[in-house]
Amino acid sequence: MGVRNLTEKYCSSVTEVGKHRDNRGQGLFLVVQKSGTKNWGQILRIKGTNQKPELGLGGYPTVSLADARALAAENHAMARRGINPKSVKTAEASCPRFSDLTEELLRIRRPSWSNPKSENQWRASLVTYAYPVIGDLQVKDISSKHLLRILAPIWDDKHVTASRVRSRIEKVLQLAIQRGHMRPPNPAAYKGNLEFELSKQADRDESHRPAVSQKDAQRWWAALKSRDGMSQKALQLAVLTASRGGEVRKMTWEQIKLFDPKEAGNKGYAGTWLRNKMMMKSRRNDEAPITFYMLEVMKSAGTTTGLVFPSPHSGKKLSENALNKLMKDMHEADPKGGFFDRWTGERAVSHGLRSTFRDWASENGVSSEIGERQLAHKYGSDQQMAYDRSQLLDDRAKVSDSFLAFLEGNDAE
Repeated sequence: MGVRNLTEKYCSSVTEVGKHRDNRGQGLFLVVQKSGTKNWGQILRIKGTNQKPELGLGGYPTVSLADARALAAENHAMARRGINPKSVKTAEASCPRFSDLTEELLRIRRPSWSNPKSENQWRASLVTYAYPVIGDLQVKDISSKHLLRILAPIWDDKHVTASRVRSRIEKVLQLAIQRGHMRPPNPAAYKGNLEFELSKQADRDESHRPAVSQKDAQRWWAALKSRDGMSQKALQLAVLTASRGGEVRKMTWEQIKLFDPKEAGNKGYAGTWLRNKMMMKSRRNDEAPITFYMLEVMKSAGTTTGLVFPSPHSGKKLSENALNKLMKDMHEADPKGGFFDRWTGERAVSHGLRSTFRDWASENGVSSEIGERQLAHKYGSDQQMAYDRSQLLDDRAKVSDSFLAFLEGNDAE
């Protein structure tokens, strides 16, 4: 039979037995049987081969014209890439779980690794972060939504780890695509896919991170000051500078520019912290004021060069989980039952302390510009960001001192 522009009206009313071909050019046709039964089919040419498979796409009207065209377009796209959709369907029927295919990929890569630790690091990162979400799923059922569930919670504070996890998941799923267990595109791809969601994190409102509430902030601060140790000092600086934990863990004395005593006395603060864009989630250079109290906290760590708050065990950066572990310990030891986010009821975490600062700032008349700059968020144009930086640093230092006074319970009513 001839080729025509199929419509729903035509498909529902046609009774002529035979193949009724769609004019969309993707090999789609509707077969009408003598019994009146109608089914969708498709003939394809597989690029680079002599294969011309005929596929069944389901019965009409269970599969509508629009759905049949969508399936045909998907199959046609695979055929143009040299993939036989029939082979994909066969492979999908015996589709492995993500955890099983991970082990298969590790076996394949094992001879190429010069360091045997590489395999353990690969496996450990996926067991920790990916397996709880997708470990037991067949790879064909994994979507970008699953990847966001895995990556979004760690993209800020554990960016290096998150990037490695994403890359490793992508390689496992690429093997799945190569073997026909799932269809492209790869849901773990960053460019043109996850970047649109994960890149938003740089400017996203962080109030979703469980934060210490305003009513509990002074009790929390007193509990923090009653403790000791490198994590305790780092957490003090993190909350007072409204910085991310990773930035404080990477802080070095070489990034600190201290004023001479006379200038410090005139300005009312000790110096500034010059943060290179490579250590910032926003990927912008930043300068933050260092108050006299902050400097005393830094000096109490007992270092004068290199990392301000090194791990007492390794001498390297504090672990990614050090500050959150301290937050958990404080929560569990609190005589009043712990420190919870007032909106979600979840236990407060270290990254949520930025929201604690933001809530205090908004309730105490701190301008949006100063508040956002203190959080190292972009505010206004690049020209506005560069304008009168010195005055903003002076104002930000005063805000830091006022926030400390609030935490100490010395703020004016």
